[in-house]
Amino acid sequence: MFGGTPGISNVSLSNPHTGISSANAVISPTTLPVTVNGIVMLNSQMYKTPTTYQYSAGIQQQLGARSVLSAAYVGNVGRHESEATENDEPPYASLPGFFNTTTGSYNGLANGSRPYLGYGSLKIDQDDANSKYNSLQVSLRSQVHGLQMQAAYTYAHSWDVSNNNSNGGDGGDLDYVSNPYAGWRYDWGHSEYNRQQVAFVNFIYDIPLFRTTGSRFLKDTLGGWQVSGVVTMESGLPLNLGITGNSVCSAMSNCAIRPNLIGSIQYLKGSATTFNGVGTRSWVSPSAFALNILPGYTNVSTFGNLPNFGVWGPGRDNWNLALFKTFAAGERLHFELRVETFNAWNHPQINPAGIDTGVGDPNFGKATGNGSLLNAFQDPRVFQFAGKIVF
Repeated sequence: MFGGTPGISNVSLSNPHTGISSANAVISPTTLPVTVNGIVMLNSQMYKTPTTYQYSAGIQQQLGARSVLSAAYVGNVGRHESEATENDEPPYASLPGFFNTTTGSYNGLANGSRPYLGYGSLKIDQDDANSKYNSLQVSLRSQVHGLQMQAAYTYAHSWDVSNNNSNGGDGGDLDYVSNPYAGWRYDWGHSEYNRQQVAFVNFIYDIPLFRTTGSRFLKDTLGGWQVSGVVTMESGLPLNLGITGNSVCSAMSNCAIRPNLIGSIQYLKGSATTFNGVGTRSWVSPSAFALNILPGYTNVSTFGNLPNFGVWGPGRDNWNLALFKTFAAGERLHFELRVETFNAWNHPQINPAGIDTGVGDPNFGKATGNGSLLNAFQDPRVFQFAGKIVF
């Protein structure tokens, strides 16, 4: 089963059978066949129904009269998951002939070396990829001495096949594999949504000071206050590094290049400046990465050995706190005063989406916000005061 969409590019309008290079030099049709069609095919032999096996085991233990501790192992395994691989790319050994040795730019001649001449993209959709997830999940619920609290911690790891060709929110369904010469296993790595550690605590605490003792004035003004909070601490999502500059992908229908890993990954977490002098923060050191250069060139990159989503992004340590009290003014009239703060300790929190992930770029590893530093960080500390009358 397949579907095709014809298309013609780099040809003479007066004679579509004649190709034209980027330098506007006429090229004989014998040396540059016109790519007239792209086909999407379904591999019926490798298209089994996707299957997920889920399993878990847990225990609960009561701690005192009003506290419960729970612990569980939760996991799953996915089989027959979808991917899409190009099958009409030029032989890898022929790639060095498709680029200018001085500029590294693509010369437009790859179509003549495709296995199926006259076609461009021959994409095969099939369900042969895998995934797995394992986690330890611990939670505590407690009500003791004026404190109501719920806390949870998860240590997890998820692996699957996905890449930076994702169309956003598709869960990796039928994504192109990054390296069509290696297949889906080249994209096996940390799941795009995998946070290894997540902890949160939410609580309400009745401050006991002057609640039942002291003068009427002290009890009315300093007694009866409550403090509440929501604390979130989580490790970062993984980042998928790419490269900046010319790459063999210019001669191919669909691919993505990752760099070589040449040393230990160092997370800097310190102040830095962009190449044009603007202050920001660094996240990861460039020293552990290098471009994998195509043999015979100095400025054309090919597929590196860094695992898919092989770098951890920045996490969060966020405290939202509130202090509040209700003042009675008669039987039915009440006044509530609240003081709230978000990111109470003003921790600098880098936005993972704002980190430059292009190896070879002068800002690589820094928080740039993709051109706008306003998008490079999460919100700073915010104070909020509020009053409410209830009658």
